[in-house]
This record gives sequence, C-alpha cells and structure tokens, in this order.
Amino acid sequence: MHNMAAELSPQLCDALREFHALTGCDSNSSMFGIGTKQAFKTLCRSDLHQLGKDTTLSEDTISACKAFACNLYTKNETAGSKANEVRYWLFCQKGQRNEGLPPTSDSLHQHIQRANFQSSIWRKALDVRQNLPKPDGIVQLVVMTR
Repeated sequence: MHNMAAELSPQLCDALREFHALTGCDSNSSMFGIGTKQAFKTLCRSDLHQLGKDTTLSEDTISACKAFACNLYTKNETAGSKANEVRYWLFCQKGQRNEGLPPTSDSLHQHIQRANFQSSIWRKALDVRQNLPKPDGIVQLVVMTR
C-alpha cells in the first residue's frame, strides 16, 4: 500500500475516500455502467478533495462533483456541462438505453449529499467519539455499531 501511495500524488490519495463514496460504496449507490477503471481515469482530472471536509457543501464542491459525474458519462464538450444537459444529449444519441443515462440534476445533488456525509464519517474514522450531525435532508444512512 505504501508503494502505491508513493506513486500517486498526495492530492489523489486524499481524494480516494471521496471517489469511493461518489462512485458507489456500501451506503451510496453506484452509477449505472460506470466502471472503476473509467472512473479513476476521470478522477485524475478532477478536484474532489473538498468533499467530506464539512457537512455543508459549498457551491464549488457541488460543481466539481457534478462536473466529475458528467465527465464519467461523456468527454464530448458539446454535450454540455450540467447533468440535465448531458442526460438530454446522451438521450438523443442513437442506441442509448434509459439505464445508461446519467442521473438527473436533482438526483445527482442528493447523491453528492450522501457521498459528502459518508466521506465526512470516513474522515473521522480514527476519532474515538465522532460528533456526527443528523443526516437531515439526506436519505437516512444505516450506521451499524458493534
């Protein structure tokens, strides 16, 4: 693990937690048809390091996460930069299945909130007592304790 971390940049290592929460983990759904290899290539060109640092999301963090999600589905700049634009552009392509479309802007926003909440929990994993906020406005996460 140390050898792998030495090959990656510190910023990329710091974003792996957020990457996992955003692309799908036990408590957050994955995006249909997006594999880990494709998502990791997109991560290298993205800025997700602010996700999970605070329970309230800034507009810059939301924009970075939405841009990351849009880039997962297409690299074509004519598709647009917003989730609904990319969704419509992909819908108009021949042979596109409904399942392969990116999430709507509203559902992507909820997905990002869940990923932020999960990332903030993981960031505090070494704290003996975590002072976690209630996940208001977020789909309830089940946290199992032993």
